[in-house]
Amino acid sequence: KLKAYSSLGRGVDVLQSFSYGPYYCGHEPGWYLNAPIYRAWSELCRETGAAEDLLVGAERVPTDVAFLYSTTTDIWTADECELYGHDRMHTYLALTHAQIPVEVLDEEDVTKGALDRYRVLYLFGPNLKTEAAEAVAAWVRAGGTLYLGAGAAMADMYNRPARPLDEALGLERGEVELLENHVGPGRYLANLQPQGSVSFAAGEMTVLGLRQPIAMAPSTNVSLACPAEDGTPLHARVTCGEGMVFVAGFMPGLGYIYDALKKRDAEGSPAPDPDDWLDFATRGSWTNLPPDALSYNPWEYPEAEREYLLEAVRYAQVRKPVTLSERLVEAFLLQSDAGSVVTLANYSLRPVEALKVAVRLDRAPASVESVRLGALQHAFEGGLLTVELPLSDTDMLLLRR
Repeated sequence: KLKAYSSLGRGVDVLQSFSYGPYYCGHEPGWYLNAPIYRAWSELCRETGAAEDLLVGAERVPTDVAFLYSTTTDIWTADECELYGHDRMHTYLALTHAQIPVEVLDEEDVTKGALDRYRVLYLFGPNLKTEAAEAVAAWVRAGGTLYLGAGAAMADMYNRPARPLDEALGLERGEVELLENHVGPGRYLANLQPQGSVSFAAGEMTVLGLRQPIAMAPSTNVSLACPAEDGTPLHARVTCGEGMVFVAGFMPGLGYIYDALKKRDAEGSPAPDPDDWLDFATRGSWTNLPPDALSYNPWEYPEAEREYLLEAVRYAQVRKPVTLSERLVEAFLLQSDAGSVVTLANYSLRPVEALKVAVRLDRAPASVESVRLGALQHAFEGGLLTVELPLSDTDMLLLRR
């Protein structure tokens, strides 16, 4: 149900639940033999049906935050070093857990001027086309806020050493130090070994995979933070023209999922055993869970890494379409001519007794309903709709015009 809600919130309008087999041909064999799935799917169909008149034709409200997805990085790092992709993916997860919608741009989008409508850009991976780097640098100098991941923009599209953003924006970063490599899916990231920690206002953060020391000295335009255990700063905030660059010298996205996987495993949910080839090859789907396991997906994530990754968003004063009183509840706002829908997916896997929801709207809705609870009391003032409701796993708010 949670994953279906995540799809609906991102604009998916077709969900397919049929799996005909045979068993050995399925990507996720056995789920259709799992009786509890039928109850969950039945609930999903009814909840979606209650919102269908608003969902059909609805579009997600645009966001001010984007990721630059460097396809050249994926080409050059495939089967070589996949840390960058996991840092990017789990940074996306951390922002989603904080109700920050993200749009994904490729290098061609950026070259054609797509950055103009965004306030914050996150960039990961060593390879970046020259034209895209020029567009990013110009956008930052004009007032954009850039989060630059560790090891990002260190080579061109042909994998030749290049530092186009460092040169254009006056950044000074040391060489990338590969501490432990990783190639493969994210379900094995819990096998990484911590390589130290860094200090941050919200708490200690684990260093994993690689690090890149900051080579700049503090000045009126440069502030340093997050010292490693040897005193090396692994974070810088640099003023560049009218804009700001947040430079990371480690991979907090890796730490975000690493700590979550470790906490899940400590609760007894299974992780693949690399010494058992059959277990290692087959485990990774929730269909392998024993009946008493809570979930294959983690349900508790570190606050320090998430707060660190949100610094750029806070600095740029990004206004969220939907603000919730709880983290780990995913929320999206979709709008159509008939009204709006707010999707709520509770990835904490724990009921929330009183979830406070605030939605930015251009006018007051004629009615506010929950697909599970019916009509809800609400208030609307200054373009902000506020409502409170209990949330078990999923719900949708229907805001009819």
